[in-house]
Amino acid sequence: MKVEDPIPEEVLISWLADFQEDLARIVQSCRFSVHPLSVDEIVSEINNYLIQRTYILNKKEICNYDDFQKFTFGLAKNFTRWSASGYSRSDQKYLDRRVDKIVSINQESKTLFEHVCESCGEEDGYFRSLNVNHKYKNIIKWIFDYSNFLCDKQKDILNLSIQGQTVEKIGKKLGITHQAVSSSLVSICERIRSGIKIPKKSDKNIIIEGVESINYLFNKKRR
Repeated sequence: MKVEDPIPEEVLISWLADFQEDLARIVQSCRFSVHPLSVDEIVSEINNYLIQRTYILNKKEICNYDDFQKFTFGLAKNFTRWSASGYSRSDQKYLDRRVDKIVSINQESKTLFEHVCESCGEEDGYFRSLNVNHKYKNIIKWIFDYSNFLCDKQKDILNLSIQGQTVEKIGKKLGITHQAVSSSLVSICERIRSGIKIPKKSDKNIIIEGVESINYLFNKKRR
């Protein structure tokens, strides 16, 4: 059967999000203990591959969720085998040394990277200024209530991110990996940028330049 109309990207991503638990189980069953990547890392690689190449799913004539499950099942098995033997010795040395250490802070386990970000990181000035300017609330309301370029799952992820939830917490709450959350946030950002025309100059500067242009056109010398 030939697919006449390609399946929308947001539908494919929604299917991928629903398939995360099964995907992890498939990788777990195919992965050997000596595999250089963990289950989460392999799942992340598969997610990234599919999200970046959604056009492949349409080429494979996938018409529904059952077709998607069958294709992704085979891809997960093959991907686990490919990644098991596709690393050089230098890559293996890097993989052995890249483990992020776990530290215990106030009886809560965190990676060293998370601890450094929380204890030494500084808030970006641009985002601090957004908290002062309330215009962004109108944009957020429009995105959630009136736009249709984000699917329901993407809106859920965006809403939790706006609340300050980390990708790990969002992943646990929605039942997907934090890598899938990160990839979705990148896609969400791109869709917002394409759906909302954000002027490079502030409204204040545009008004000032407009007034200056009018004064120039009607000044005494030109009259």
